[in-house]
Amino acid sequence: MTYQETQIPEEINAKIKGAWTAGLVCMGITVLFIGLGMFISELGNIVDAWALIDVAILGALTYGVYRRSRASAVLLFLFYLVEKIFMWSQSGKPNGIVLALVFFYLFGRGIQGTFEYHSWKKEMQAGDPHYS
Repeated sequence: MTYQETQIPEEINAKIKGAWTAGLVCMGITVLFIGLGMFISELGNIVDAWALIDVAILGALTYGVYRRSRASAVLLFLFYLVEKIFMWSQSGKPNGIVLALVFFYLFGRGIQGTFEYHSWKKEMQAGDPHYS
């Protein structure tokens, strides 16, 4: 990390941190439901071991957001949206809508934060010829 990167505006960092933190929480919840699905037959119909693939994808995209990737932020939001639509269509009801809205909000702010970061970085590079 260069000196200038330590000067990233806190508002931008907070948006990005909120998104990758939400990604980690989402991964944890998914792993929890996978574990519970092994013991509770009703959950086993909705969440199975294939959800570990979802955890891996969430992990990769979350790491990308942590690294301030715009593409990862957008894909994380879209992946979560598709997963929610799939889960709700499988269960027949929108379970966990409030939590889902919180995740959508945080992932959306993550998109905003990554784009703001790259705009900020471009401005820093334009104003400082020694910026690396």
